[in-house]
Amino acid sequence: NADATIKLTAALILVGASFFITDALQSIAAGGLRGLGDTRVPLFFAGIAYWLIGLSVSYVLGLKTGLGAIGIWIGLSIGKAVYAALLVIRLRLLANRPPVAAMSQASARAVGQP
Repeated sequence: NADATIKLTAALILVGASFFITDALQSIAAGGLRGLGDTRVPLFFAGIAYWLIGLSVSYVLGLKTGLGAIGIWIGLSIGKAVYAALLVIRLRLLANRPPVAAMSQASARAVGQP
């Protein structure tokens, strides 16, 4: 039965590698958002990505399709990838906004104040 264990381990390592790549991306984007003071939206994204998508896909792939542990890890990886993508999109949107001080100065100039 050692051969089956080796095959399962090899498959899980491949799935785990994708998990860690998206985890690194998610960590960087989350840190950037935290630095910008954005913490509530990422919390909402985590609920959607992990609980709604990741858990649902893990349940279907792991238990309903018979993929077992591989299906569960694929589902978790998909949830992590969705979370990372949402955070990167949010970070890009917020990082490309003009700073608040510059917006205030532009508003003051628009109404004729020095």
